[in-house]
Amino acid sequence: MSIQEVLVSVTVIVIIIAIVGATYITYTNVIRIQLAYNDLTINLNTAQDHLVESIRNANQIVPSYTINGTEYTTDFDTIVIRIPSIDGSNTIINNVYDYQVFFRDPGDATLLRTDLVAGAGSTRTSGVSTIATDLSGLVFNYNSTTPTDVTKVEMIIDTQRTVSAQTLERVGQTTINLRNH
Repeated sequence: MSIQEVLVSVTVIVIIIAIVGATYITYTNVIRIQLAYNDLTINLNTAQDHLVESIRNANQIVPSYTINGTEYTTDFDTIVIRIPSIDGSNTIINNVYDYQVFFRDPGDATLLRTDLVAGAGSTRTSGVSTIATDLSGLVFNYNSTTPTDVTKVEMIIDTQRTVSAQTLERVGQTTINLRNH
């Protein structure tokens, strides 16, 4: 084998390795991006489902309320709701209410959290929980400037994540009618 044949062989092998390497890098980036889009979609859907169910069951938007030691005020990115309490048979307990708030975590604005205080006899669990991550925007619009008169809430949730130097985003917008108002 001559030196030219060796050089051609080495050049062909280097080109093949470069093509395989570039294909592998591109493939892994595509997979990372797709997995991130899936996570964003799951986060958005989970947040929307939780908010829709809770707000729909509320009988009132509350201007402000202290829940588990923290005072919350309804505004453009926080909503405090009053929900009729239910017992173990999913029967409404007369004149007993659970209070729940949805808000951006002040310590980490990428987290959507809820805090709930259950009324006496309610089967709902009191406490704070995280509903979604990767939050980049949360807006509540109300059909009245007086929280107790609100019967319809529009919510816009924006989730974002940066993967492979690319910013990915999922946005959801939903209008909710308070069913028990």
